[in-house]
Amino acid sequence: MKTLAAGLTLLLALVPSRTALPTHAPAMHVMVRDSIIAEAREAIANGRPWRATRLLAPVLRDSALRTSEAELVAAMAAAVLAAADNSAKADFNAGRVAA
Repeated sequence: MKTLAAGLTLLLALVPSRTALPTHAPAMHVMVRDSIIAEAREAIANGRPWRATRLLAPVLRDSALRTSEAELVAAMAAAVLAAADNSAKADFNAGRVAA
């Protein structure tokens, strides 16, 4: 009985586990979300934070897609928009109206 238990234990130790390595590809919605976040980052870098907010709106609306990275990028876009708005208001109040 001891040899049978030892042999079974050895066999289980040598057989690779199927749960160790996932064999499935990431879900399509994850890849789409990641590409949207990358495009939003690029829009912010190119001075188009309003574009980033429009891209991220569906991601933030869906709790299955919302991640901390998406929220961070959206906050960065909002901060850039707020800074631009404050700058425009300051220019207007100082009499420097953009043409």
